[in-house]
Amino acid sequence: MIKCLIIEDEDLAARRLERLIKESDRNGEYLISHRCQSISESVKILKEEEFDLIFLDVHLTDGLSFKIFEQVETDIPIIFTTAYDQYAIEAFKQNSVDYLLKPIQKDDLVQSLSKYQTHFTNKSQQLPDYQALANAINHAKSPFKQRFMVQIADKIRTVDASEIHYFYAENKTTYLITENGKRYYVNHTLAELESLLDPQHFFRVNRKVIIRINSLVEVLAYSRSKLKVILKTDPGFQVFVPAEKISGFKDWLN
Repeated sequence: MIKCLIIEDEDLAARRLERLIKESDRNGEYLISHRCQSISESVKILKEEEFDLIFLDVHLTDGLSFKIFEQVETDIPIIFTTAYDQYAIEAFKQNSVDYLLKPIQKDDLVQSLSKYQTHFTNKSQQLPDYQALANAINHAKSPFKQRFMVQIADKIRTVDASEIHYFYAENKTTYLITENGKRYYVNHTLAELESLLDPQHFFRVNRKVIIRINSLVEVLAYSRSKLKVILKTDPGFQVFVPAEKISGFKDWLN
């Protein structure tokens, strides 16, 4: 039995990966014994348990997952899951067992598992240099906006994109809402934000709102032609997905 650990902060992505692993596991070899969502949780479980294979998301809620290696040594093969595109792919090719681009496809997962079985089930096999990968990713330049400058009275601070739960437009003004419920004015229209934000994490659900995937609690069928989205930060905030956006929204969730 191959004991697996999934480290992924997006519940939808974790459940999708777990389902795809089970669908790809014809011989019943893979046991997904634990799921973690943060660096601190992952460090704790890696100190307590032994695993044969780790599926590791690059971005976690409390930072880049490479920080795990600063706190615990591991000789466990890792398959990275990432929303990074071409600008960092070469780093993954050279310094990991394999990588899976989100949204993960079953055929890609099957190939990764085959590569693991062929090259890394032998304990004597030399593992990739994960620290070298961490350094390469840290120096790779993202094509998407990573932070926003906001003003609070006479002070200016930055808000990381990972802190934002949603953007909304009201009276020709755009605001961002953080994960702790703070609201800030931003000097961008929603149309501009669509091209600035990473589409793996953000989606414009209607004319007035862009949401981050981590902010989702649930999606409800509101009517035959409309979905209702419930958000973590503000469950009372009314967010609806119109008919013309539903197909793209579902693709984004997958």
